[in-house]
Amino acid sequence: MDPNPFEATVLVTAEGPTSTMQEAGKGVTEAMAAAKPDLWDPEGLVSLRVPANSRVVLAWLGSSTEAHAILKHCQGLRRLYVFENNPERLAFLRGRPDVQVLLRDPRVVLLNLPQDKSVSDIALPQFRRDAHFFVEGRVGLYIPDYCRMMERRTCTELEACILDFTRTTLSRVALHATRGWHMLANALLNLDRVAAEHTIDELKNTAAGKPIVVVGAGPSLDKSIGELAAHRDQAVLISCDGAWSTLAHAGIVPDFVVSTDDTEKTWRFFANAEGPQAHVPAVCLLQSNWSVVRYHRGPFFFCRGVSALDLAVDRLVRPVPVLDTGQCVGHAALDLAVLLGGSPIVLTGFDLAYDGDRFHPEHMLVPYFHDHPPHEKNIMTVLGHDGQALKTDLSMVLYLKEFEKRIAALNRPVYNATVGGALIRGTEHTTLGAALAHGKTIAKGGERPPRNTGVSRDRATRFRILVTEQCVSLVNTLKKFAERDKYIPATEGINPFPFLENHKELLDMISGADNPADMAVFRFAWEDWVRDGAQKEQASEIQSLAAQSIQGVIDLCRLVLSLF
Repeated sequence: MDPNPFEATVLVTAEGPTSTMQEAGKGVTEAMAAAKPDLWDPEGLVSLRVPANSRVVLAWLGSSTEAHAILKHCQGLRRLYVFENNPERLAFLRGRPDVQVLLRDPRVVLLNLPQDKSVSDIALPQFRRDAHFFVEGRVGLYIPDYCRMMERRTCTELEACILDFTRTTLSRVALHATRGWHMLANALLNLDRVAAEHTIDELKNTAAGKPIVVVGAGPSLDKSIGELAAHRDQAVLISCDGAWSTLAHAGIVPDFVVSTDDTEKTWRFFANAEGPQAHVPAVCLLQSNWSVVRYHRGPFFFCRGVSALDLAVDRLVRPVPVLDTGQCVGHAALDLAVLLGGSPIVLTGFDLAYDGDRFHPEHMLVPYFHDHPPHEKNIMTVLGHDGQALKTDLSMVLYLKEFEKRIAALNRPVYNATVGGALIRGTEHTTLGAALAHGKTIAKGGERPPRNTGVSRDRATRFRILVTEQCVSLVNTLKKFAERDKYIPATEGINPFPFLENHKELLDMISGADNPADMAVFRFAWEDWVRDGAQKEQASEIQSLAAQSIQGVIDLCRLVLSLF
C-alpha cells in the first residue's frame, strides 16, 4: 500500500457494496485534502512512481495535489490524463478551487468514465488525438493502491488500455523508422500498375452468401492441407501470401492471394508461381512490394490506407478504395472476405501460436522458423482450443486481439477450422467440412472485363511530373537554409520552419518515411526552448536538431527523385 494515513479506512470499506465504496472514496478525498504535509507526501510518491522524463502520464484525479506534483516533477510533460468514474465524486472535486485550477492547465485532460460505458470507448479516442505525444514511449502511470482497491476494474482496464495503445504506437514508429522508405518507394514505383489495374470496389458482394475460406500461414496448415484439398470446390478461397506455396505444393489454386507487406522478402511468395498459379488475382495495397506488383502476371485489385500519399494518389491519379488491413495480412484477408459478402467465413491455418519452434508451415518460401527467434521478453502464452496454454509471442497476441475485435463487429458467422492453435473468441471451432456444410453451393463466375485505363495512365504521368517539380523546389529551398551555420528556428507561431508552409502537401506525402520519434525529439525540444524564452546561449542544441531535420527532408526528396 501507499504510505498514506487513510489506508485502514479503504481496507475496511473496500469489501462492502459499491455505494459504500463510493462514499468511502469521497471521504478519502476529503480527508486527503485536509491532510498535513508531514503525514502524506505526494511529491515523494510521484517521484518514486513516475519517471521524470515522462511525456504522457495517466493518473487518478483523487486529489489535485498529486496531479500538481506530477506536473512539477515532469518538466517535459505534454499531456496529463486525470480520470474519475463516479459522478458524485467528480461533482465534489470539480467544486474545489484547486481542481478548477488544475483543469484549466492546457496539458490536463479529464477522462470522465461513466460506469455504464467501456473504459476504452472513452479513453482510446483521446489517446488517438494525442498519438504524437506517445511516439517516444515516455509514458507514466500513477494509480495509488487505495484507488486500485476502490476502483479495481476501472484501474485495471485503463492500465491495459494505455499499455496496449503505447505498444501499438511504438510498433507504428518502428514500422516507419525501418520500413517507411520502403512504403514510399513502393507506392511511387507501383503507380503505373495502379493506374492500369482493378480496385477492390469491383469485388464488393461478388461472393454474397457464399462460403469463403481464409487460409493463414500457421504451422497447422501442414495438418489441414489434405482436408482443404478435399473441400476446395465448396468455397471461395482467399490465401494469405505466406500460405500460398503450401497450397501450390498440394495442387490447390486459390481464388485470391492477399499481399500487403512492403518488404523485399515477399517477392519469394510469388517467384515460383507457375501455370494457373501465375494468374491468381492478387489483392495489394498501394505500397505493397514493388517487385511483386511489377512482375506478377495475374490481375491486381488495389486498395489503400489513409496516409497523405494514399489520399494524394486517390485524388490525383484515380479513386482507390480503403481496406482496413489492420496489423497483418490475415486481417486484410478477413476484411476482403467481408467485402466479398461471404457467409459463412471460415478461418484455417491461423494458429497465432508456435508448434514447437515453428510458427509457419513447412513449405513457406521465406524461412522464418529459426533465423529470427523473438526476444525472450516477448514470449507469452495464450489459451488454446483445448484449454491448454500455448507458446506465442507479443506480436501474435496483438494479432489475436485484433481478430477478436473484428469478428465481434461482424453480423455473420465465423468458424475456425484451424487444427489446434489459439482460441479466437467469437468463432466456433470446428472442422472445415462441418463449417462449409453451413454454406451454399458456389458457382464460378465469368472472366472480368479489362479496364479502360488510358485516363488513369495519363494522370499517373502528370502526378510524377508534379511531385518531381515540387521535390526540386523543396530541395533548393532547404539547401539555402542548410548552408546557414547559425540558422535558428522561428521563435513565434506554431511552426519552427515557417518557410516550409508552401511545401506542406509534399511534406505530408513523404512524411511516412520519417521516424516519428526523431521528429518528436526536435519538435518538443523546440517548444520547450521557445517556452523558456528562446535564449540564444541555449540555441546550439536546437540548431543541431534543426539541421538534422532539414537534411532528413532533403534526403527523402532525393529518394523520390531517384525513383522517377
